[in-house]
Amino acid sequence: MKKYIVLLRGINVGGHRKIAMKDLKILLEEKGFKDCKTYIQSGNIILNSTENKENIKYEIQNSIQEKYDFEVKTFVFEIDEWNKLISENTDEIENGSKYFVAFLNKLPSKTSLESLENIEFKDETWKIQKTQIYFETPSGIGKSKLNNNFIEQKLKVEATTRNWKTILKLQELSVN
Repeated sequence: MKKYIVLLRGINVGGHRKIAMKDLKILLEEKGFKDCKTYIQSGNIILNSTENKENIKYEIQNSIQEKYDFEVKTFVFEIDEWNKLISENTDEIENGSKYFVAFLNKLPSKTSLESLENIEFKDETWKIQKTQIYFETPSGIGKSKLNNNFIEQKLKVEATTRNWKTILKLQELSVN
């Protein structure tokens, strides 16, 4: 069995696409996933499985589609990937609630990435590493131009974003 962290995009936002985390946990356990934990209402899951990442993604997406009748973009990470992501970036972060990671479902094209690089952001900084964009929003995400929808539109990829505090909490929960 391997441990995984799973992120669901866009559930329980603004009263739309509602899934109670306790119900999600039951659904996942019924599908054979083990030791399922959820964190806050935005679709953060820790689970164990003998399946690979692609099969986990497929099973979760299909299970949600069948039960709730809507599609949810799903991002799956092996725990080693998650820990590496944290260890490679921890030194740069001063405020974990204003530092974010947008997880991309694929590498953006060079043209799309250039379109993002040509935009000036007021006080926001960002960098891309493989399929993650790391960005800081000193004025807060609510006032940020650089947000999940903007990233998806500019880069023409699917993405889901979490703040650094959530990323660290998921790591903590994965060892308990």
